[in-house]
Amino acid sequence: MPTLNPAPSSLGLFSPALGPWFETSSADATDLADLPPPNPDLSVTRQLPVGAIWNAPAAGTLSYLLATATRPPALVRLRAADGSPAFAEGALVLLFTLLPQVAERLGALSQALPRPDSTDAASGDQRTRPVITDFALEIPPGVIGSAPDLQNILPARNASDLRSVAAGLDAAERAAFVGLSGTATLSNADKPATILRRPETDARRLIENDSVSPINAKLWAFTRGGRAYDPGAVAAMWTRLAGTDWDNLWATDDAARQRTAGTMAQHTVLLVNAHQGPLETAVTDRLAGNLTGLTPVGTSDTLHVAAAGAAIALSAPGDANTDTVPIPLVAPLPAGPYAAPAAATPFAGWGDPDALGRDFQRIAITDVERHLTGLSRVANSAQADPRRRVSAARNTADPLFLPTADAVATEVMARFADTSATVDFIAPELDRDYGPQTPATLSPGDPFAAEFDDPAATAHSLRGSGQQAGAAVSDQTVVLRFDPTLPPGAWLRAWPHGRDTADGRRFRMTGGAALADAAGSALLLLPLRDGEAGATFSYDLMVTTAEGSRLLTDRRADRPAVVDATPADVASLGALTLYCAETATQPAPGTGAIAPGQSLIAVEGDISAGNFTAVDITSLRASDLGPSLPNRADTADRIITNDPAFTQTTAGDLAPAQAPGGPERVHEAGFHTGATAQEILDFAAYDTTGNRGVIGGVAGRRIWHEAPPAALAHPGVNAAPEIHGEGLGIGGPAGDLLRLLMRERRVADIAEFVTLMGRPFTSATVPTDAGPWTAILETAAKGTHGNLLISLIPDTVEPGALWDNADPANPGIKQRIDNALSGLPGGLTVDGLIDSATFDDDIASAAFDRLLHKNRKGVQGFARAAFAAVERAEDLVWLQTPALDGEVWADPDGDIRFLEALTDRLTANPALHVVLILPARHLPDRNARVDEVRRFAIQGALETLKATAEDRVAWITPTGGPGRDFHMSATTLFVDDAVMFTGAAHAGRRGLVFDAALTGAVFDERLAFGRPRAVIEARRTLAGAMLGVAPGLVPLSGPDLVAALKVQASGGGFGRSAPATYTPGPDTTPGPDREVWNPSASSGTDWVAFLATLGGDLATDVQNGTR
Repeated sequence: MPTLNPAPSSLGLFSPALGPWFETSSADATDLADLPPPNPDLSVTRQLPVGAIWNAPAAGTLSYLLATATRPPALVRLRAADGSPAFAEGALVLLFTLLPQVAERLGALSQALPRPDSTDAASGDQRTRPVITDFALEIPPGVIGSAPDLQNILPARNASDLRSVAAGLDAAERAAFVGLSGTATLSNADKPATILRRPETDARRLIENDSVSPINAKLWAFTRGGRAYDPGAVAAMWTRLAGTDWDNLWATDDAARQRTAGTMAQHTVLLVNAHQGPLETAVTDRLAGNLTGLTPVGTSDTLHVAAAGAAIALSAPGDANTDTVPIPLVAPLPAGPYAAPAAATPFAGWGDPDALGRDFQRIAITDVERHLTGLSRVANSAQADPRRRVSAARNTADPLFLPTADAVATEVMARFADTSATVDFIAPELDRDYGPQTPATLSPGDPFAAEFDDPAATAHSLRGSGQQAGAAVSDQTVVLRFDPTLPPGAWLRAWPHGRDTADGRRFRMTGGAALADAAGSALLLLPLRDGEAGATFSYDLMVTTAEGSRLLTDRRADRPAVVDATPADVASLGALTLYCAETATQPAPGTGAIAPGQSLIAVEGDISAGNFTAVDITSLRASDLGPSLPNRADTADRIITNDPAFTQTTAGDLAPAQAPGGPERVHEAGFHTGATAQEILDFAAYDTTGNRGVIGGVAGRRIWHEAPPAALAHPGVNAAPEIHGEGLGIGGPAGDLLRLLMRERRVADIAEFVTLMGRPFTSATVPTDAGPWTAILETAAKGTHGNLLISLIPDTVEPGALWDNADPANPGIKQRIDNALSGLPGGLTVDGLIDSATFDDDIASAAFDRLLHKNRKGVQGFARAAFAAVERAEDLVWLQTPALDGEVWADPDGDIRFLEALTDRLTANPALHVVLILPARHLPDRNARVDEVRRFAIQGALETLKATAEDRVAWITPTGGPGRDFHMSATTLFVDDAVMFTGAAHAGRRGLVFDAALTGAVFDERLAFGRPRAVIEARRTLAGAMLGVAPGLVPLSGPDLVAALKVQASGGGFGRSAPATYTPGPDTTPGPDREVWNPSASSGTDWVAFLATLGGDLATDVQNGTR
C-alpha cells in the first residue's frame, strides 16, 4: 500500500488518523455488533450494552446538547433524510465534530474510493464523495434526564478523564462542566462545551455506558452541509482508506485496533431534488412504479435499497402540454453530471467487483423547466400553452457568466465583431463610444516604503477647462503632476473634497485616476468643486500596488488659474501629443489604443514644462478607439434605445438618428410604449447570423468601468462612480430563445413586426455533452409590451386563435392584424408585408399570443422564478440587489410577495441562511424620491428579516473606496448554489412587476461540490468581488458565510464594507409615495388613471421628475 506523505502521525491536530469506533468495554476491546442498515431517517440503530464505549473516529470536539423544540445553534443545521430536523425532540445528543483540517483531509482522501456511479477514477478536482464533518449519538428522551444520569455515561479511561473530574463536582457544576445546565432536569447552556477528543490517545472516549442497562441509541453521520449520511457507509469508506489504500492512516500500530466499525452490507440511495431537499410531488408521482431494483426503506418514498440492475425512470406524460416534468434530469451526487433518465447511469459503480459492500449515495432528480422558470405546465395555464410557454434551453456560450460591466461590454463588442454579424442591441442610456476598458496591471511594490511617504505633486492648469466669473471658478479640471516619488507601476486614485451644503461636511468627489510610469511619475486629471480662484483645494490620494494600498489624506494644493483655450481635436493635434493618464502612455491617434472612458491630456513639449490642454472627447474617431460602438457596429446592425424615465437621469449621448456608415437606430419610436416612470432596463445584444448574444444588468456608459475589488475604488480603470454590473453570454439553443425576444424589441413599428413574426429559422443543434441551461425571463408592466399593436386589438381577444380565419364572428389573428393596419396610413395588409415563401403561420401565431399575453397581464418572469426557487431553499439564499421591500402585488395568477416568501422559508426551514448584498445606491443620477423610497423600503425589509431569523441573516454594503458609495445595476440571486438568476430586474416591487428588464436563469448539468458548476463558480466569483477576498476563501456553507459576515460587520467592515449604510427599522414612507415611486401597475389597475388622481406636491414631483 502507498504511504501518505506527510505521515498523519506528524500532523498533530491536523492529523486525519483513524481509530476504532466502538469497544465492548474497558476490559474487552473487541468491536460491537456490525452496524445495521440505515433507518428511514438515515440514522443507524446502535445499542450500547453496559460498559460499551464509543470512541473518537478521528480528531474532533465533543459537545453535549439537548434536541429542544427550537434546536440549539449547533444542531439546527443537522437534518434527517427527509430534510426535517435530525433527532427526536428531547433527546440528548452527543455531537462529535471533526476538526476542520481533519474533515477536509479525509474528504480529499475519500475521492479515490470506488464510486457508486462509475468505475472511472475521479479526475482533477472532481468530487465523488461528500466531506463528512459530524457524528452524533442520539440518546432517547428520558434515558439521561438529570445530572446524576449524566455521570453514568461520561468516559472514564483514567483519572484525568471526564467522569473522574465530574465526580468532584456538585450536580449543577457537573452539568455546566459538559455545557449543560440544571440538576434534576437538564437543559442547554448558553454555549455548549467543545471537548477535544483524539483517537488512540488517553482522550479518545466519547461515551462509556456505566448505567445499569443498555442504551438504545442512534448513530448519525452528517456532511458539511448538515445532511444525514449513512454512518455504516462512512465506516466502510474509512476502513477501505486505511486498510487498503494507505498504510499509515491508522492511529495505532496495534493490528487488533486497526478498524472503524463492522457493517452489514447494503447499498442505500436517497432521492432528492436539485437543492438536495425533498422531491417535488410532480416528480414522485411520475417515479411511482418506475424504479427498477430499488426497494423503499420502511415507509419512505425516497430512501431505497439498491439491488443489482437498479434504474430510475419516469412514467410517460399523457399530454406533452400538461407534462409537469417535461425536462427531467438525474444526477449522482456529488459527482454528476445530470443526464436524461434513459441516459443516466447512477449505479454503474456498484456493479464493479471492487465496489464497497456498504455504501450510500444521493441521487438528484429535477425538472429543468420548472427549476429555471418556476412555472409548471398545469392545465389551462400559460405554461401549458406552447405558444406562450417560457422555455429553458441548453446554453453553449463561452464565457457564460460575465461578472463585471466590462466583461459584458467585451462580449457585446465580440458579437458585433463576429463574421457576417447582424446584431440587434438594446440598452438603457447608451453612449456613442460605449465599450470595454482593460484594467491596468498593477506592479509589485510596497506603497508603505519610506521613500513613498510623501509623493510630490504639483497642480497645473488644464487649458480649455473651467469658467471664471470674477473670483468664482466652476467646472474646472486640473492636472496633478507627480514627480518620481511613487511606486513604479502603482495605481493612483485621487478624490477632491466637496462639501455637503446641508450639513457642511466634506465628502470625496469622484476625482481622477492614473497609472504611475516606470520612473514613478504620473499625470492625473482632477475635476475640482466650484470655488474661488487661487484658493487652496484638498484631496485624498490612494496608492495601490499588487502588494497593498495606502491612503494619504488631506493633501493640499493651490487651485491653478483658469486658462481659456479650445480643447484639442484628436484629428488635428498639431504640435500637441496625447497622454493617457490610465496607461501612462502617449497613444498615437488612429491606432485604436484609446479605450472608452480613459482620460486624455494634450501635452505641449516636455511633460515637465507643465503645458497641458484639455482634449475634446467627442473628437475621438472610430480609428482612435479600442473595441467600441464606433468601430464595431455598422450598417448591418441596429441599436434600440429609449429616453430615461426620470428627468434626473442623463440620457446617453449616442445620436438618436443613424449616422453615415453606422448602425440603424430605433429611439423612442419602438414597438413598446413605456409607462410613465417605468424604467426600460432591457440590455441585450443578439447576432441573428451567429445565434449568439448577451443579456445583462448594466448601462452603456462610456465612463462606467469596473475592476474589482470595489473597496479599492476599481484599481486599473478610469475614475467614475463605483458601479457593479454583470450579465450572461447566450448561445446555442438558448440563442433561439433570445432571437424571439429580440424580434419584439428591435422593430420600429407594426409593419416591421409583421414581417418578422412568422419568419422561420433553423433551430440550434442541442449539444450532447453536459453543460449549462438557461431560461430568459422578462419583466414588464401591463399595457406596455408591444402596445403599439395590442392597443389596436379588442380587449375580448384571447390567445389561442387560428392564424387565418375569415369568419367575422371569430376572425383569425391575421384578420385582427389587418383590421389594426386598416386604421393606419399606408394601406398596409399582412399579405402585402410578408413573404409567404418564408413565413410560418405557427411561429407567427405564437409571436402574437406571447405579445398579447404579456401586454394584457404584464410579465413577471424573474419574480415568479425567484419566488419558486426560494420556496425550495434548503441551505443558502444569496441575494445582491439594489432594492428589497415587503410590498405584495396581488394577481389572479399568483401573488408576488418575495420578502414574505423569504421569511416564510426562513421560518419553515431553521437550517436556511440568507446573505444580502445591498449597495448604497442603484445607479448615479437616479430620481431622488425613488432612491429615498428604496432606502426606507430596504430598512423595513431588514427589520422584518431581523425579527424572523436574526442569527441566520447577514447583510453587507460593499464600499466603492474609502467613504465612497457602491452602486449596483444588476440583481443576482443564488439559491443553494443550485440555480442562479442575474439581470436587471430587482427585488423591490417595481423591479419585480413594473420596470422592463431581462433576467437570465442558469443551471448546469456539470457539478462541483454536488452543485451546478457554473452556478457555484459564479457565486464564489461574485462573493469574492463583493467581500474583497479571493474566491477560494469564500466559505461554502451558509452558517460559515453568515458567521463570517457578522464578524466583518461587528468590526466595522474592515474597509471592505460599510455596515452602517442600512439600519433595520420601520418603513415610514407614506402609502401614496409607495404607490407612485414603487409602483405595481397590475392587471386590475389603470396606471394612467391613478396618476391623474394625484394632487399637491406628489403630483408636482411626478410631473417634474418624469419624462
